[in-house]
Amino acid sequence: GELLPGVESEGIDPFNEDLRVAVGTSVIEIQAGSFTEGDFGLIKFNGEVNGAEVGLKIGERDDGSFEFNVVADGVDLTETLNPLSIEFRIGNDEGEAVIRLDNELRYVLSDDDHDDFDGHYDFDEDGDEHEEFDEDIDDEEEFNDDIDDDEMDGDDDVDGDHDGDDDVEVNEDEGLSEAAFTLTNIEIYFESFPTINDAFAVRGEIPVDPASDGIDPVNQGVRLAVGTSVIEIPAGSFTEVEPGFFEFKGVINGAEVNFAIIETDDAILVFEVVAEGVDLSETANPVAFNLIIGDNENSALIGLNGELVFEDSDSDEIPDDEYGDNDNDKDVHDDEETDTDEDGLVDAEDEDDDNDGIADSEDDDDDGIVDSDDPDSSENVLSNGNGSQVGSNIKHPNGNVFDQVLLTGLSVEVTADPVQISRVSFIDEDDDIVQVEFFGAGKLTISIDPSSFELPSIPKKYNQEIRYVNGRASVKVDGADASTFLSIFTVGKINAINQGLFPEGETYDAIADIALLEITNSTGFGGILCANTRFSASSGDVGLKAPGIPVSVRVLIGDINASGDAVPYLLFGEGSFTVEAPNPGLRITGGDLLQSNSASIVIAQGESTNPGFEMLTSQNNVKSDGELQPTQSINAIFVNEDDAEVTVLTEEVTIE
Repeated sequence: GELLPGVESEGIDPFNEDLRVAVGTSVIEIQAGSFTEGDFGLIKFNGEVNGAEVGLKIGERDDGSFEFNVVADGVDLTETLNPLSIEFRIGNDEGEAVIRLDNELRYVLSDDDHDDFDGHYDFDEDGDEHEEFDEDIDDEEEFNDDIDDDEMDGDDDVDGDHDGDDDVEVNEDEGLSEAAFTLTNIEIYFESFPTINDAFAVRGEIPVDPASDGIDPVNQGVRLAVGTSVIEIPAGSFTEVEPGFFEFKGVINGAEVNFAIIETDDAILVFEVVAEGVDLSETANPVAFNLIIGDNENSALIGLNGELVFEDSDSDEIPDDEYGDNDNDKDVHDDEETDTDEDGLVDAEDEDDDNDGIADSEDDDDDGIVDSDDPDSSENVLSNGNGSQVGSNIKHPNGNVFDQVLLTGLSVEVTADPVQISRVSFIDEDDDIVQVEFFGAGKLTISIDPSSFELPSIPKKYNQEIRYVNGRASVKVDGADASTFLSIFTVGKINAINQGLFPEGETYDAIADIALLEITNSTGFGGILCANTRFSASSGDVGLKAPGIPVSVRVLIGDINASGDAVPYLLFGEGSFTVEAPNPGLRITGGDLLQSNSASIVIAQGESTNPGFEMLTSQNNVKSDGELQPTQSINAIFVNEDDAEVTVLTEEVTIE
């Protein structure tokens, strides 16, 4: 941050004044005389304070303010609240701030913890966790060897081992039955822009105490507290969907809540709850958890590990290297006296200091290729939501270069670097690993239906240790043009480089299950490649919905099937398929478009009778596991948005 001395300041003199930094519950005090003078007027401290490794730099600006940078590793932030209090003080000059942090905290129990559960959570103390994590992510050779059609060999944002002991606390108030329980996963998401919209997801197991009156969610009230957020669901709110499976979906105090309780044969209740739109302000770490169903109560204090990031987008930030040395002790100020290309201009005044004919501002990695044409100039493609970019500039044997993102929560938004693909991975409801690949202009958003959302876990049908989010996804693209292409497919034996992913004898659905692909605010689209995708859902819109947006090359759809009260769409703009290419136009690959709810498929806007295609072609296909799908006859009625029937020409072809 920066510190501007007040009018009553006696000046800042770290050499002769004490310095104090407080972040949450952690306080670092550096005594006068501990600083040394560095290059370019920087004042530095590197040393150990109360067992923590501390690095601190202070530099004076031309306007009399001071830029400071402090990094502390090994502090104890237990009981720190969000929003976070920050204090920076030198002598009698003090600055304070309260900052709300946005991002994700995750707690995951390992399988060993389940087996040994005895009322306490005991974790191994491992000071090398972060080092191991970094090695996993940075080991690009191992990453590329394993990547599915290039499987990811990264790690989750948080390891399963956490320092410290978290004791399960059982409330012993009169009238409440003691019941030890197991938490298998808990995630907390902090989001404050543009408004507070925090969320949490919890999964666990409860053994039914024989001394209790039993658990009956339909007729008993349910109370759940996670940190400072409390959700109370009145008796009569749950429904028994099928014997032993209880579900609540609704809004509680402005939060969207999906709560499921499943009764097993061995007197164990499995519960899972996702709440979005709660306010977790003032929640401390460790987080207090409390669940009451009838007279059964379960409580715990859970230490969360993860990363919280605060970015002040409105501030006039000084670049990190203005007073830093993040480039291995080569300060940016070195440019002031250096003439790298010996052309008579010091680098600070030379727009081409490597003399390669390209302005430095257009070639960040100095490889002689303008960044807009250079796949290796990749930046973080994450725009918003819950995701982790676990690989960058991965070169596939087919020549494509892509950035790999893991979906880690309910939704994620990404862009694509120029001449490069962004790939997002998750698992669908049939336990297939799904890849969504995005190329060109616009933003891609993938959202999981909260009612189907499952916390990240190891794939059930693949030999892989990566944890994936599981659920029914919808895909949205905004701001696309004719350069934009989208592909959705599952990882299978016919497209995976690493054939060791597939256990012997395992069977797969081998088709990506997606609810909806929606395209908005776009001038056009290059191609939609979803031959290995089945669009299906029981509510809302289903299929492809891109009103008024023409597609230049082709649209490949595996199948569309609406059930319940869902409305099926196969809608895109007139004037499509203007680019000559093999197998052009609209093609249904292996499906028949038969709707389980007998609904008609919407293919034209308003009262128009002109769809975005002249011919609908049905053709054969091959699923990702190698299973052949023969050409099917189309069994659908087509209408416009006014429900007037539209005549469609169809043809059936078989491609050898």
